[in-house]
Amino acid sequence: MAIQRRMCANHDNRMAIGVCVITKAPICAECSTRYEGVNYSKEGLAILKKRRAKASKAGMSSKAVGYMLAVVVSPLLVYAHFLFFEHTTSFFIDLQQFEFANWF
Repeated sequence: MAIQRRMCANHDNRMAIGVCVITKAPICAECSTRYEGVNYSKEGLAILKKRRAKASKAGMSSKAVGYMLAVVVSPLLVYAHFLFFEHTTSFFIDLQQFEFANWF
């Protein structure tokens, strides 16, 4: 396979140094933005930002549901623990006062 010389998609007179990973367009050094070790064009970088914004919005909504669930369930769990310990302590107090000597 022969090496092809590619020109920048935005500048016809400049050699391309890389390809945008999102738009797949050949880009020159001026048009290239290196982010996290990968080449992006200006258009590709804008698409990446939109994708990340959508992903963060989706993540925030699931976090918000988790927080709301925790706020609602936590008081119920505290009350359930209170009821459990209230009933078990009275049971053990009654058990201590019970006389087993009369049984044998």
